[in-house]
Amino acid sequence: MDSQFILDRIQTNYPLFSAKEKKLADFFLKYRNNSTNMNIGDLAEKTGTSPSTITRFCKKLGCQSFIEFKVLLNSRMLDHQAHQDVMNQVKSYYLETIDSTAMMISLEKLNQVVQSILTAKKICIYGVGNSGLSAMEFKYRLMRMGFIVDAMTDSHMMLMNAALCQKNDLIIAISNSGMTKEITEAAGEAKSRGAHVIAVTNHDHTPLTDVSDTILLTSNTLHLRDAHFFNNQLAIVYVIDLITMQLLEEARLEQKRKETVDVLVKHKKI
Repeated sequence: MDSQFILDRIQTNYPLFSAKEKKLADFFLKYRNNSTNMNIGDLAEKTGTSPSTITRFCKKLGCQSFIEFKVLLNSRMLDHQAHQDVMNQVKSYYLETIDSTAMMISLEKLNQVVQSILTAKKICIYGVGNSGLSAMEFKYRLMRMGFIVDAMTDSHMMLMNAALCQKNDLIIAISNSGMTKEITEAAGEAKSRGAHVIAVTNHDHTPLTDVSDTILLTSNTLHLRDAHFFNNQLAIVYVIDLITMQLLEEARLEQKRKETVDVLVKHKKI
């Protein structure tokens, strides 16, 4: 167990924390470096909590004490002072986000998602805002492999689509927070009509994961501690890449992808 594991646990279990525990979670996600030399009393004063709250928080994360928590939190700390230029800094952020997401997803879970896609009668991907862009990208990937798929980025369209869902349909709902009302409502409606729902999200124990059959957890870039870094879709695109690569192990899907690319090349569209 190391610092990344602790940060991932804080992120995925965030909805389960009390209000005061969320203050601690926010502090550690944003100011991890600043906690290195703080004792439990200093931290309690800084966060407006108490030593007993901090101890409970640490135990919820699987640590016996605040001391053990601090040791683990600082066990693999990135030295940002060594990355002054923007190229190395962004590179470090990308690597940390991808490493963290890779730790959250097992090959077994990935194969479950791939199998759900392979056996679905039709597929629809939900996403709004930046997640809507990821939904569209995922749609194009699956279309090129011959799947019957659409992407919805409008709340009204999502609900209409959900109302028409049937057994053997598949919904892939993308939401970093897992709290997006439009996504949760549509996913819940689709599930009630027999669709299988896959959530791609940063947090467990949320309204979205509560209505989902399969959950793919991704890393939240909040733990990178830099307000200038705003690519909150990086981990989601990484997951889309994993699913795409796994699907293309199927020869028939690779052949269909090749056929669609050949047509685009023939008509000089790429």
